[in-house]
Amino acid sequence: MSDRSFVLGGCLVREHTAEVRFIPGGTFRMGSDRHYPEEAPARQVAVSDFWIDRTPVTNRQFRKFVNETGHVTLAELPPDAKDYPGALPDMLKAGSLIFAPPRKPVDLRDWSQWWRFKFGANWRRPYGPRSSVSGLDDHPVVHIAFRDAEAYASHIGFRCVIRTGSETCPTTPRERSQA
Repeated sequence: MSDRSFVLGGCLVREHTAEVRFIPGGTFRMGSDRHYPEEAPARQVAVSDFWIDRTPVTNRQFRKFVNETGHVTLAELPPDAKDYPGALPDMLKAGSLIFAPPRKPVDLRDWSQWWRFKFGANWRRPYGPRSSVSGLDDHPVVHIAFRDAEAYASHIGFRCVIRTGSETCPTTPRERSQA
């Protein structure tokens, strides 16, 4: 068996399997100075060689983890009002962004033209409360935050290893301001 890594929620997780591909290390430009503030500053980042699985983590694999641990994903938790000062109370509901294809050409610099927040969207209900992953066991799990990926990796005995230096992945405005 060879070393295996897979990406889940922006986290590279190591495991052992025979279905892997080698990715040589190198440098790339990470971030942007022209788009969204949270992407700045653009910088050169070095990545070591790694192995990655041929397939992403599936709904079946993630469901097994949730059933064994009782884990609740970030998308399933209502936001804490103190993390979002000034937010309208009726907006502080669990959910996630879903892709909403525009019906006409839109300004590509404005992500809100093709993404929208959907109350109730999470890994079990990828398009909101009236959807389901029933019959999609072998599809990639979606609506997974970095800390969900860390919990999954820890449960299977591995850890997230793709971050530059001491970089973390804050998920709320308060965490971002303290990072």
